[in-house]
Amino acid sequence: MLAQQLRERFGPHVDAPLLPDLAQRDALVAYAYLEKSWRLPVPLCRTYGWFSFGGMTCDSFGLWERIPPSPQFDARAEQVLVHHYRLIRDDEYPDEPDNDDPTEEWVVELLPEDRSDRVLVSRCSPKVTLASTVAWVWGHAQRDPAALERPLLTRADRFEAPVLDFDLAASMPALQGARLEQGAAGTDLLGDVRHRVRCRLDEGGVGVKAEARLAGLYLPQRNLVCDGPFLVLVQRRDADVPTLAAWVETRALIARGTSPA
Repeated sequence: MLAQQLRERFGPHVDAPLLPDLAQRDALVAYAYLEKSWRLPVPLCRTYGWFSFGGMTCDSFGLWERIPPSPQFDARAEQVLVHHYRLIRDDEYPDEPDNDDPTEEWVVELLPEDRSDRVLVSRCSPKVTLASTVAWVWGHAQRDPAALERPLLTRADRFEAPVLDFDLAASMPALQGARLEQGAAGTDLLGDVRHRVRCRLDEGGVGVKAEARLAGLYLPQRNLVCDGPFLVLVQRRDADVPTLAAWVETRALIARGTSPA
């Protein structure tokens, strides 16, 4: 049923390798799937096997003046907003900067057709955590483009980034065996927790597929044993009073043990 719903929503070729098997009973399973793309109205420039990143030659995309000049430059430039730009002095580094340290910090926003989300690309020094680095970038991204200084690139400027294309899946062992608070039981334990991200960033925009699966969340074992007083009730579904109601508290009502024939 879940696989069918995904195909109906995202198409017949939905990519969901973490889709859990729901055939197992008495196991709680949580699953989330996201697939969305943010396409640029006018694709940016593209190179093949020319760009160098960390000593590796790769493909790249961005905005720069072509030779001969491109008639699409202005349309492309309207899709690339510069929110922040600053030169970094060598004396700002505690030691001599190495090859991976940026000499310029900047925050660029790519403007896709769907403006409900923002696509930001930034070159900056990493902060203590990924969350603090994200906070720094958001802090330098203006909400109002009208407040930007020199927001558009000129034909003398250049924006370039390597093409991203990755499909990564990982488990989260820190969550395995974690205890949940659920009702009076409160003894449910998390099993295998996995997540996956499929991402491509190129001259046409960004495409993302993401999955998260929480499988093996088992309910506590239920011991339904009448080893103390209990009730037996027989009643017609449409009746107001029972046909039989017996509260069993004395051993006189219990059949004595017998040997099988």
